[in-house]
Amino acid sequence: MSEPSHLAALTGVSKRFHRGPETVHALRSVSFAVDAGELVGVVGPSGSGKTTLINMLCGWEHPDEGEVSWMGTSPDMARLGWDQIAVVPQRLGLLDELSLADNIGLPLMLAGQKSRRRAGRVREVIELLELGSLADRRPRQVSFGEQQRTALARALVTAPRLVIADEPTGHQDKTREATIFGAFRAAVSSGAACLVATHSQRAIAQLDRMVEMEDGEIVGERR
Repeated sequence: MSEPSHLAALTGVSKRFHRGPETVHALRSVSFAVDAGELVGVVGPSGSGKTTLINMLCGWEHPDEGEVSWMGTSPDMARLGWDQIAVVPQRLGLLDELSLADNIGLPLMLAGQKSRRRAGRVREVIELLELGSLADRRPRQVSFGEQQRTALARALVTAPRLVIADEPTGHQDKTREATIFGAFRAAVSSGAACLVATHSQRAIAQLDRMVEMEDGEIVGERR
């Protein structure tokens, strides 16, 4: 039997929120999929539905109508491990009591990987994201852009099947933005899928596919 064509997909998904007497339609019958081996961007103004779409794929929110699937099945997305889905949220969630290296290695430690193997993999992603001289510092001792790259390194360290990143280059200069997209491209070349919500025009130029959202709907797609 052949594998399902999509790694993760939303099919006819709608989501509503209530704000006092007002009903906000965050997603309106959205169908969207991401495949292994592609780098996809989701773009749109604030309130267009990008974050809700990401939250659906992560399992952090559940649809009012429609279905979220993973490899053609409908698991509890929130229970998929870091080797399946890894997320870089805008609120990075780094632990300030740990060094950058220990923050990056935390998913491997929680998975029970032995320390020698874990250290080798952590070194790989630290070098990939140009954090080598900062590995022993705490998050509060580095810039927000360096924290952002640390959070991406933490997401990539398990070699997940899907990486989701919300505005991952918002605090990077042109050179570091290229570093981040080089890391995404390396993951995609290894068969992962990467989904990025972004406003950056430089970032958009790096994508395999761009999906445009407005008022909770997908209004365009470009390759």
